Parts: sequence; C-alpha cells; structure tokens
Amino acid sequence: MKLAVLLLCHEDVVDLAARLASPFFANDDVKIYVHYDARRTMREVDALKAAVPPGVRHEFVEDRVACGWGDFTLVEATHRLIRLALADPSFAPDYLALISGSCVPIRPWSSLREFLQRRNGLDFIQAVDIRQRKWVKGGLEHERFKYYFPLNFKRHRAWFDRLTNLQRWLHVQRRVPDGLNIRFGSQWFCLTRDTAAAVSTRLTEPVLRKFFAQSWIPDEFAIQSLVVQVQKPERIAGHTLTYYEFDDQGRPLVLENGHYEHLLDQPFFFARKVSTHAALLRQQIDNHLREPELDLSYFSRAGSPTSHYQRFLVQALSLPATRALVGASREKWSGVMQVNQRRYCVIHGASRRFALELMRRVRSVSSGHPALDFVFDPLRLVPAAESPTWLGLQSGMRQRRDHDPGGFLYELVNLDAERSTALCIDAATESWARDFVLWDPNATVLCCEPLGLGKYQRAEAALRDICVHEEGALYEATLRAVPQPAWLPQDFFDQAARERKHGCQIVRLGEVPVDAPDPTLRELRAAWSTMNAGDYFAESEDQARSRFHDLGPRQGMR
Repeated sequence: MKLAVLLLCHEDVVDLAARLASPFFANDDVKIYVHYDARRTMREVDALKAAVPPGVRHEFVEDRVACGWGDFTLVEATHRLIRLALADPSFAPDYLALISGSCVPIRPWSSLREFLQRRNGLDFIQAVDIRQRKWVKGGLEHERFKYYFPLNFKRHRAWFDRLTNLQRWLHVQRRVPDGLNIRFGSQWFCLTRDTAAAVSTRLTEPVLRKFFAQSWIPDEFAIQSLVVQVQKPERIAGHTLTYYEFDDQGRPLVLENGHYEHLLDQPFFFARKVSTHAALLRQQIDNHLREPELDLSYFSRAGSPTSHYQRFLVQALSLPATRALVGASREKWSGVMQVNQRRYCVIHGASRRFALELMRRVRSVSSGHPALDFVFDPLRLVPAAESPTWLGLQSGMRQRRDHDPGGFLYELVNLDAERSTALCIDAATESWARDFVLWDPNATVLCCEPLGLGKYQRAEAALRDICVHEEGALYEATLRAVPQPAWLPQDFFDQAARERKHGCQIVRLGEVPVDAPDPTLRELRAAWSTMNAGDYFAESEDQARSRFHDLGPRQGMR
C-alpha cells in the first residue's frame, strides 16, 4: 500500500517546514507532492525545498497556480497535484490524499494503511446531494453553479454582491453539463488511484473546465461531482478522513495546546486547522505518530466526529462561555490560558488617554489590527473607542468576560492568526487580568509613557483621567501617594519589576527597537513616536506640582 499526500499550501516556509517534519511522512510508502501557491516567490519555493527533512520523499509542482479563495484556481492546483502524482514513474500510489498546509496527520501511517486495506478500495470524499439535504450552513448554495461568477469575492466584494443580486433578479439559470449531478462536500479527500485518474481525465474536458471556472467555490463541488460520475455509489464512503469543525457562523475550530485528548477521540487520520502556535500539541501528536496504535476500534466510527464540539456550541450560545474551550484542559485560576503559547502585548501608563490614543493610532494605520482599549475595565467593555464593535468584540460581552476571564483573554490573544494582540490594562485598578499577565511568560508588558517623566507629572496626568464618581478610592489613593515616599497605584508593574516579582517581560515602549522582530511591537513603537506628550502630561515637574495642588476631588475626569 502506497500513499501520495497532495499538499495544497500557501503558508510561510517556517510553518510548512514544521508540518513536513511530521514522522508520518518519513516513510518509503508515503510520498508528498507539494503545490506552493504561485503568489509565493521562487526564493521561498527554494527555501521550502531545502527545508524538507531528509528521508521524506517529495516532489514539487513546478507549473504553480496563483490560488484565490472561492476561485477555480484551487481546483486547478489540485488537478496539477493529481497529475504529478499519477505520472510519477518512481512511485505508484494506491491512494491519493489531499490536505492543506494547516493540516497534520494525527494517526501513524501503519494505522491508515491498515484502515485502507480493510476498506478494500473505497473512495473517501463527501458527496452530498443538495436536492435532498442542505450542505451549506448559510449563504449561496444552488446559486454557486447556477449564476456566473467572474469576480473574486474577497477582492471585489461590492461588485460581487451587485452582480449576484442582478442575476437573482433576472432569474439567471446556467445549464449544468449533461450527465453531471452536482454533489457538495469538503475539498479534502482520499481517493483510489483509479478514481483519481478518471477524475483527472474529466477535468481536462473544455466544457467542464469552463463550467467550473465560472462557478463560485468549485473546490466544494467539482471533484465531488465527478467522483459520483466515475465511481459506483456503494464505493463512495461519503466522508473524508480529515477532521474539522465549524461553528454556526462558519468559523473553524482552531486546534491549540490542550486539544490533544479531544483530537485523538476523533476517528480521523488528519486534522485541520492546527494553530501555528500550538507547539506542545504538535509535539504530542508527533510522539503519537512514532508508535503503532494498539486500539483500532475507532475504525468503525471513521468519518463521524464525536458530539463534544456540537454540545459545546449549544452551551456557548446559552452560557457566557468562550468558543476556545472545547476539548481543552483547564486550571481554575488561569483557565484555558495555561495552554496558550502565543505572545501578546499589554499596554499601561499613568495617563489612560495617552494609552487610548496610542491604540487608536495603531488601528488607524493598520486595518483590522487586534489593538484593543481597556477591555478588562471592571465598569465597562469598550474594545475600540471609535467603533461600537471591533473584530467581533462589543460591550455586550461583559458578562461573558467576567464569567470566564481566562477564556476571554485566550480569545483576544488569538484574534489574529498572524499578528499578536495588544490590549490596554489599567495598572492602578485591581483585576484578574492585571494579576494574571504579571506572571504570564507570554505577556510583554509595555509602559507607554514618554521617557523621563517625574512622579508629579505622572500623578497629575493620572488624576485628570480618573472619574471621581466611579473611582473615588483610587483618586484619593493617588493623591495620598504623591507627596509620600511610596509607589503610586499606577506603579503596579513598575514595582513588580523593581522587586523582581513577575513572570512576564516588563519593558518601556520607548526603549523598544524600531526594527523589533514582532510586527505588533514595531507598529506600537512607530505610533508612539508620533505622539505629542505635551497633550497629556505637564511639561515639567514644577508645572505638574502647580497643577497638582489645584486639583481637588471634584476635578477628576476620565
């Protein structure tokens, strides 16, 4: 039994190199064929080729396709992988399995080989007849092949919607090629050599190519429909061998550290999407792949995920819980954050207004950046002052945040797959978040104040930002601390740094290099350098003392 693994990928070289290092691929009976998106440079292609570990049989598609989500290009790239594997004179695969750059094998090759041998030539692919059962959870379904789609959904969203609505109004009805019964399903498959060869031949037909090329998201019905044409129904398993989950809004479950037990409960051989930051999970999976499995009873349930995730979704809709918790082990105080390995930035400073303006500037120059205001303020939840919602966060999530602050922080840290999250925390206000980040080794705590400020300058700025009616005790504590040889309430992180009572990294933003390796740190540093300290702080200690003595309990303001 030989397996051709078709890898359809576009991720960074470092991430893909980690995937290719899986023990699953270090086997003479497995060969991996790689299609690296043509949007990646030849230098990156060469780097990926050089990163393939010794002992991993591999070959790259040279005539690459620039892939776009929802386009026929994904089908074409898959077709080129199939042709490359079938035409390889050095390797004659019995099966061809398509996976993505975010997929990982979760079972040893010995288990998959045994499974395929027992199934005696079945094809593993979803092929749902949408005339009998709805497959798309929301949005277009029949319209995907009835209308014309010449525009890319992501690049031309407004015109895409206008054209779709126009065709709906005109009752456009494209003709499906003769003999083609449309079937829907996940694009990931594991097909026999004969079925893959028959599908590949059909995909060369001009009529079919034109039909699929004018459709939307054909990777979810082109190959699926052709498999039904070339294979007997009883030889189609009706499911894939790749585990994935989506919620009711179409967002995928991202597998993180802490999901190992949940993952091995699933009767599948591959899984997606595994976070690039889940180093512990990947190590646990690799260790599992190195030893033969003794219990193969899950074979009888192959393709049917457990109900854990669906039960969790029901709970998440009815309780103030976070989506990230399914399958993850938790410790009472830190919650799911105990399995987090992603870095994130915490902004603090005596002047809240200064910190808020810094966040606003980062958001203004970098659309969709996970730069958040004081989202752990005990009295309110405002993710971005200029917008009622930001990246799906809104004020109505306070109950959810307070019920499970660890889970809420975990979701914030994972808002963006590429960029690390930055959020403001008020060092003067006691909160779970303030105490947790102090000891979290993944947190970089950054004081955003201008360099060289005196105690009176900082205290006077802090007092101007405190709302006396809501925070009278904090106002009084700040007033009392200024003339005394004592720390200000706003010095919580600075005091911890001086006394070396912390597990996080504590630095001043003004001392961060302008070419810091973390993009978020660079953007914070660049925005900070454009700010005028005089708008928030007194120009000198003497001026601050004068202002300070003029401040009374009634003059505090946010």
